[in-house]
Amino acid sequence: MAMDNFTERAFDLITGIEAYNSPYAETVGDPVEIANELAQAAALKTAGISAGLSLPTGLFSIFTILPELFMVYRIQGHLIKDIASLYGKEALVTKELLIYCMFKQTSLHLVERLLEDVGTKIIIRPTTIRFVESLLQKLGMNLSKKLIRTQLLKWLPLLGAVLTGGLTYLDTKYVAATASGLFAKEILIESGEIEQA
Repeated sequence: MAMDNFTERAFDLITGIEAYNSPYAETVGDPVEIANELAQAAALKTAGISAGLSLPTGLFSIFTILPELFMVYRIQGHLIKDIASLYGKEALVTKELLIYCMFKQTSLHLVERLLEDVGTKIIIRPTTIRFVESLLQKLGMNLSKKLIRTQLLKWLPLLGAVLTGGLTYLDTKYVAATASGLFAKEILIESGEIEQA
């Protein structure tokens, strides 16, 4: 049970979603334009953070990776909740929806089990703690890959910072597009839980 609480707290800490209340409300018209503006602002912010924290070289550069991921994931988590608010679905934001929006691009085979897209509706399958732990392990592998990539890019500090910032910019835009597509549909929550693969 302690591990269950730890996993839940770790996820909440990373995304900061539990304590965050979106300042946005459901729009009367189509929320796409506002969502695009929010996505652009968040993408520029995450790109700046990524590029800035990619500049340090040497041993110190290793210590910038976790703060970078923490800040980027937190901004992306808030962006997802803001987009959900524009569609009037802030109360439906669950850890499953966050995981799907944030990691669909990097762990498609794992996160595609979270949701079922049936035309104009999305069915959410609640997860078990073991499933979330499995996802966090996959993210740990992504962190290792990022560490290797960052170290390789350190050989060309300025170019590396630009490339890292650009990749984070594109990733944040992708997260926003995924969230917009998701919240534009009706969301239903299934009662059964997904077990670990």
